[in-house]
Amino acid sequence: MPSRTKVTVYIREHITRKARKAKPRYPDGDPLFGYGFPADTIFCLRYTLNGKRQLDTLPQGTGWIEAQAAAKQKEIELLTGQRIELARAVPAPKKAKTHPLSEAVDAYLIKLRGMARLCTHDQVSQLRAAPKHQR
Repeated sequence: MPSRTKVTVYIREHITRKARKAKPRYPDGDPLFGYGFPADTIFCLRYTLNGKRQLDTLPQGTGWIEAQAAAKQKEIELLTGQRIELARAVPAPKKAKTHPLSEAVDAYLIKLRGMARLCTHDQVSQLRAAPKHQR
C-alpha cells in the first residue's frame, strides 16, 4: 500500500506565476464575500508523486469549494491508483472577431461626421471632399 500523499490547494499569483498556499479569509464562508477569493483566482493542487513535487492547475472559474473537492479526489486517486475524472469548468466564451482596418476607419469617419459641429470649418470641408477610397 502506498504511503499517504497529502494534496494541498495553492493559489497561482497572476503577475509572478508563483504559487502560495490558499488560506481563505473567511473559513466558514461569508454570505456577502464567500471565502474571500476574487473571481479570477487561479487554484492549483500541489502533491508529491514518485518523490517529485507536482503542481496541477485547475480550470479557470474554479471556486474554493471545487478546489477542495478536487484535492480530495486527487488524494483518493493517488491512494487507490485509479483515475478519477474531475468535473471541468466551462471555458470562457471567445471574443468576437475584430473588424478589418477599412471598416474601423469607416466607422471612425462616420463618428467624425456626427461630431462635425465640434470641428473647424476647414476640417469638415476636407472630410467631405476626400474621395471614399482615401478615407
